[in-house]
Amino acid sequence: MKAENITLFCYKPKKGIDKVYIIDLMQDDQGKWAVTGFYGRRGYPQKAFEVCRTHDFNDAKMQYDDRIRAKCKKGYTASPPEDEPLGLGK
Repeated sequence: MKAENITLFCYKPKKGIDKVYIIDLMQDDQGKWAVTGFYGRRGYPQKAFEVCRTHDFNDAKMQYDDRIRAKCKKGYTASPPEDEPLGLGK
């Protein structure tokens, strides 16, 4: 049982899509496992979210993995775009 995190990117410049999704699986100071993170347009302030908070590591890990699979099905990847964030510096 160990903490994990991943940053996923969805970059489709022709459609104006440039998003980031950061998700963490970690144990809080009360011994509970939490699945939390941030999401939003790359280069802009991110919104926080919490998926679950539980004493059961396996449940939290399942929630974490499910969320990553769902984002990957929508076109997110772990490879960051080499381009500057859309809409910045223009």
